Amino acid sequence: ISTPSGLDERLPVVFEPKGLKESQRRVCMIMLIDRSAAMMGPRIAATKRAAVELVNQLKAEDLVGVLAFDTKPYIVVEVQQAGAVGTVLVEKLVKLRSTGGTDIYPALVAAKQRLDQTDAQVKHILLLSDGNTPFRREPYHRLVEEFKYDGVSVSTIGVGAVFINTEYLTWLADSTGGTFYLLRTL
Repeated sequence: ISTPSGLDERLPVVFEPKGLKESQRRVCMIMLIDRSAAMMGPRIAATKRAAVELVNQLKAEDLVGVLAFDTKPYIVVEVQQAGAVGTVLVEKLVKLRSTGGTDIYPALVAAKQRLDQTDAQVKHILLLSDGNTPFRREPYHRLVEEFKYDGVSVSTIGVGAVFINTEYLTWLADSTGGTFYLLRTL
């Protein structure tokens, strides 16, 4: 994962397959966007821009799905080829508003269910959030074990300059073979 031109300070992530074999395999990325009240203002705006930029980096034939969540997940764009998502994603994200509490776990479960329905060899969840969520140890550990068993990695992007639960976001990424990033500049 490297830094895209033009968004260096705002978005420290570019999705790139790790090697030649992986670049030739089908990819499915599910993006989870925290729309809770804590993400209001610059945080949700930065998250929306990041989502569009990341989808634009995928190959047209790669699969992508976008879910927003507060205490439960909401479909923004159901899993489909990235080439078909462009303008639809922008139109739907414009309407996305910050509200409610935060619970990441149900969104992770919904993402896993969608990944399980694809034929992708590379399955990845990208979580954009401040990471402030209830942490129920046993269910989370079971879910992480399922991710590992099914080859699902989770990368996390902590959005904001303050009140980021870096411990949780780092743990989730490290536990699944993903990467943690911090997006401070909004």
